[in-house]
Amino acid sequence: METGESRDEIIKRTKLKAMKLLEQRDYTQARLRLKLKDAGFPDEAVNDAVEYVSSYGYVDDLRYACNLIRNSSGKRSRREIERKLKERGVSSEIIREAFESEAENIDESAEDELIKKLLLKRCPHPGELDNKQRTKLLGYMYNKGFQLDRVERILEELLDITY
Repeated sequence: METGESRDEIIKRTKLKAMKLLEQRDYTQARLRLKLKDAGFPDEAVNDAVEYVSSYGYVDDLRYACNLIRNSSGKRSRREIERKLKERGVSSEIIREAFESEAENIDESAEDELIKKLLLKRCPHPGELDNKQRTKLLGYMYNKGFQLDRVERILEELLDITY
């Protein structure tokens, strides 16, 4: 910060920096705050700048969450998308609202195809799995954020086994 700057000048520079950041990519409110603080702006100026850009709709956590869900559907599990949004500072309420809003755009079969693709990538010959390998594979898929019942169903389909 330059010494001798008035409070209004600092706030104006912070708003300009926020606008410049948003020209390049979309941010959540939390991430924008972090970027501005990292740039050395004081908390009061950061709060004013985030409020300013939010009032014009330049920062909208719901829009951000919906875009991420839409772009990640079929590429990531729901739980992985949720985790990513939480890391970026989006509240659980907004995440839930975004998933409800995007429900019609989420293709369940695309996630099934993703599960199938990952299973075959990790284990090209699923028929050769022993119990230990199967457990390890299921753990891997669970850690990727997939529901175990879906993974098991798709694995069984790959093995052509029906109960």
